[in-house]
Amino acid sequence: MALAHPQLTLFDCEDCRQWIIDLKTGRRLERGGEAQPRRPGTPTPCRTCPRESPERAKAIALGRREFATIDFYLQVRATSGACMNDRERTDALLLRNLAIVDGVFRRHERGQSAVDFGMVLAQIRTAGAGAQPGTRGRR
Repeated sequence: MALAHPQLTLFDCEDCRQWIIDLKTGRRLERGGEAQPRRPGTPTPCRTCPRESPERAKAIALGRREFATIDFYLQVRATSGACMNDRERTDALLLRNLAIVDGVFRRHERGQSAVDFGMVLAQIRTAGAGAQPGTRGRR
């Protein structure tokens, strides 16, 4: 979701409940230099938001472990793997997770973002994976 709709990383559903948000930019709508609050009873734009609902937003939200895995993937990709130590190069779980993330990035780059990132997160979480922040994939 963050690849296809990076503006969504700028706000969460609670922000949208409180403020009028431009879904194309992810910024609060301003008038006269002031952010516009959402009036009580005014519906949120869930029907047009890629997240679809607060419940789905929670289900697909990236946690610290997922961000750490993605960050490590980007380091590995940028260095063609030179940043990996011997243990990381042989860690089957880490390599599996890097392959999953790589698949998502490559599909996105080809414009084939049909994969629901929630399913990818479920695969990583089921395996008990995701690098711990600061550990670069070491358990």
